[in-house]
Amino acid sequence: MVQGAESYHPPKLTTCCWVLLFLGYTEVGGPPVHRFSALKHFAPDNSVEDVLGVLTKHAHLVQGLWVPKSSLLFPGGQGVAPLARDYILLLFSKGPLINYSQVDVPGSLNKALKGFLSILAVERPSFRDWKFKEPTDVSFMKLHPDIVREQRRVWESLEKQITDIIHGGGRRGPVTKNSGKPSIANKTGTSTKSDGATRATNGTPVRRTAMSAETREALPKALEEVFRLHKVCR
Repeated sequence: MVQGAESYHPPKLTTCCWVLLFLGYTEVGGPPVHRFSALKHFAPDNSVEDVLGVLTKHAHLVQGLWVPKSSLLFPGGQGVAPLARDYILLLFSKGPLINYSQVDVPGSLNKALKGFLSILAVERPSFRDWKFKEPTDVSFMKLHPDIVREQRRVWESLEKQITDIIHGGGRRGPVTKNSGKPSIANKTGTSTKSDGATRATNGTPVRRTAMSAETREALPKALEEVFRLHKVCR
């Protein structure tokens, strides 16, 4: 739960916009993954089905937690960063541990993978692995097995293509035929920047600092405009 959220009363916006505003905190200092209960809090007047409908369109389920799709954070889909992020999310969708050998790739892609791992996981050198930071939301998975199965099918349908691109050096084209699937970069190199995001030119995510009170107050309006421009609240 976000600090102070229990006493927060949001103005009236569509379910889509509120859920996406909350997901948008990922890019400006907020947590990289979200529990459904926290997201639902930001849309108190909407049904569980409505909120889940928005999430399955704009986010992915990883260990029972929701993460924004790379296509939301990297609108252009170019560069090494969205590819690296999708691969890390794919691996964590299978389990809470990633072995060193699974991310042993050369060049800038390796740096990008390690960058996203440092955001989502804790390195355990003695075990030669990375462990997902957040506990699995078992209660959500038990309450919504249909959503869990649906999300598993999405990842399974993309697994071969994501791994082929990773181990082939990122030389294949993007996935475009199904907007419900993870976005995949079409080449390695300089990443594009999504609105509100800060990244190094090599695509590695820059560590974020805590939001100031002014930033937190201005964020909903700014993100609403971002989502309007990208037509994700339609």
